Amino acid sequence: MAESAEIVIIGGGVIGLGIAYHLAERGVSDVVLIERNQLTSGTSWHAAGIVGPLRASLNLTHLARYAMELFPALEEKTGQSSGYQRTGGLWLARNEDRMVELRRIAHMGEVTGMHVEMIAPPTIAERVPSLSVDGLVGALWVDEDGQASPVDICAAYAKRARSAGIRIRENVGCAGFDIENGRVAGVRLTTGETIRCGKVINAAGAWARDVGALAGVPVPLQAVEHMYVVTEAIPGLEQPFPIVRDLDEGIYIKGDSGKLVLGGFEPDAKLFQTKSVQGEQPFLELPDDWGQFEPFMTAGLALMPKLADAGIRHFMNGPESFTPDTRPLMGESPYLRGFYVDRHDVLCRCWPGHGGMGARRRAGARSVGTRRRTVRPVGRFEIFCRQADGGIGRRPLPHALALQAGQGGPRYQAFGLSSAVRRDGRRLRRPDWLGAAPMVCRQ
Repeated sequence: MAESAEIVIIGGGVIGLGIAYHLAERGVSDVVLIERNQLTSGTSWHAAGIVGPLRASLNLTHLARYAMELFPALEEKTGQSSGYQRTGGLWLARNEDRMVELRRIAHMGEVTGMHVEMIAPPTIAERVPSLSVDGLVGALWVDEDGQASPVDICAAYAKRARSAGIRIRENVGCAGFDIENGRVAGVRLTTGETIRCGKVINAAGAWARDVGALAGVPVPLQAVEHMYVVTEAIPGLEQPFPIVRDLDEGIYIKGDSGKLVLGGFEPDAKLFQTKSVQGEQPFLELPDDWGQFEPFMTAGLALMPKLADAGIRHFMNGPESFTPDTRPLMGESPYLRGFYVDRHDVLCRCWPGHGGMGARRRAGARSVGTRRRTVRPVGRFEIFCRQADGGIGRRPLPHALALQAGQGGPRYQAFGLSSAVRRDGRRLRRPDWLGAAPMVCRQ
């Protein structure tokens, strides 16, 4: 007898497992999650683990804040720690234009009840003595910034999903789809089996475009090589070490049990071919490329002189993927009914506006419908880019993907933006609630 399920989730990383967890929390258990290798073996296992609740727009900030509630509660619910730790964070500015941007983002934090402040270089040096303030004009401090363990979060998600009866099948890939009358009707497996289902969620991460192609669904996504280094232990390092983002240099620094992680995002990243021998390998580590990483290493040494005396314990180079406008893809495809896409970057990102802000946003997105949270309407949906019915008016944030797939709900188009949406998106940059009062740097 052929296997069947209400929902099939494709991908066993933090996205797919997060969906399974939240479906379980809503009492939806007729679900099968398939992973072509082992859980977390795609990109989740090498994610940096930065958890930043403050985003560049109000809706995304509301979504991201949910992670601060979810991650601490995971251990109580599942017995599995998430590794979550609040460290505080600095968003550095090297010019006045960046300070203007950070002041706007700071107002976003104030509106949503976060503890934020603009600080001047002397205060930066006081809070994080390891940093050099040469060339800095100020920074945004966010109390709620933190970090977590992506692998531990995935383990907690999986434990809860299994306990609810959700079936998780490892070493089973997707080979194609059965389509009937414009709707998905089944998932063909690499084992030769077919799972009959009414809904499919493509949560295949960097491989989501390949999975979408099997169904004739375009998923605008490009896989690239992403790099960071982990140092040896550094004596006298601040504990906990805050999350540091140097937006103008394109780097981030975070603590790691007395060590540091230094990473960056290349303006000219090296493309990664998912349809290759390497692309089939689990827990893939690509060769070191110091030439590509050199600008970030140089910037890191200038920002934190202590790095010059620290040994490099590990150079991490692994696949990652981004959408053309760096925003997430979430929702039901307009090309195939019952086929949902959930594609962000991997846990966790630290830039305002990046395409998917990692587990903190995923956690929030899974919960919006569950918690009946009402978020102030905005003209452009940062998650669900455009409604399938063409409506782009100012409406409350849509239900989460888990709610859509699990218990019905409005359908949304996450593929392509009309010119009207793009125009409305530009207006979003100057919302009326931002506040006219200037934010003064603390000296």
